[in-house]
Amino acid sequence: MRAYLAIAERVARILRYSHTVPGRKLTADIIINVRAGALAHRGRFKRVRRIFAEFTAGIEGAQRDGEALVVHYHFTQYHGHAREIARRILLANVDLDRQRVIVSLGGDGTHGEILSVLSSAAPSVQARTTVFRLPLGSGNDGADSPDLATALRVMLSGRTVSGIPSVRVETARGRSFHAFNIVSVGIDAFVTDVSARLKRLLPGNIYRIAAATSAALYQVLLHPREMTAEFGRADGAPVPRAGRFVLLAVGPSGHRTYGNGMRILPGDDNVCLVHRLTTVQIMTLKSSMYRGEHVDLPVVETFDSADITLRYDGRLPLQADGEPVWLEAEDFPLRMSRGWSELKAPDVELSLGRAAVPAAAAQAKS
Repeated sequence: MRAYLAIAERVARILRYSHTVPGRKLTADIIINVRAGALAHRGRFKRVRRIFAEFTAGIEGAQRDGEALVVHYHFTQYHGHAREIARRILLANVDLDRQRVIVSLGGDGTHGEILSVLSSAAPSVQARTTVFRLPLGSGNDGADSPDLATALRVMLSGRTVSGIPSVRVETARGRSFHAFNIVSVGIDAFVTDVSARLKRLLPGNIYRIAAATSAALYQVLLHPREMTAEFGRADGAPVPRAGRFVLLAVGPSGHRTYGNGMRILPGDDNVCLVHRLTTVQIMTLKSSMYRGEHVDLPVVETFDSADITLRYDGRLPLQADGEPVWLEAEDFPLRMSRGWSELKAPDVELSLGRAAVPAAAAQAKS
């Protein structure tokens, strides 16, 4: 645990020099998922420690004194613990003259757990809260940057914008989920579920190979039934579709990746719908998605939609930012809609243009 604490203390050092809410006192909560991919693997953890050491060694300039920054450290112990920690943070009283900063160190699942809780807070609380997401998981598509050194530069700069977009999922029996990157139903959610189960049983990265192979069995094992979907459009009447779809992926916006760099939404559209495929087509689909070329296939459609309704008579897997759940027939009709919070997030482009970056850290590669 000492090594994880050392990482957390380096994050606190960066916050002391950060330009986040300049001139205001901060209360910072640093949440570390000690089982995240980059921390659980010895080789990757060694690189993470090097990047933090090089970055913090070169920081110069004015810093907040002890009273201006109060820091709390949190270490997750099990799946769902980050969500519990976030709830406790919201219950803790923070003086109105202090701004709140939450730093999430983990993967997309960890970030999603924390954001889903914070997004339910009162707007006045959200408006005083800044969230940084550092890429230390197996999948880092929802982080401030997929590159750790770059994410630290962004945190040091502290330039922020108000509002973190999301997709809210509501089922017919009252279940609800949030996704801040990608929510999807179908084959990728099935593979995500298989991967999560095998990860507990198989050593190293063997589970990844086994999970990828399971994609070929999706249609054989689940026998997908016909689904009807209605895509609400701001510029006209809803677009109806019906069929035995292999995949429906939805983001709060376009230009998004998931699955560690897979360009599922390469353009402006925030919805990708994949119609039924042969087994051979399924096995070649992944490579085309990494290149963003799947949108050119005749079996793929994309839309821009803020409100989606799905109807299905059966069991179906769903994943939200890498966290799988199973939907039952009673969960349909299911609605997906764009959401928005008042939480502050880094303005990455502005941060990288103006950050005062230590020379050693600028050369660090993750």
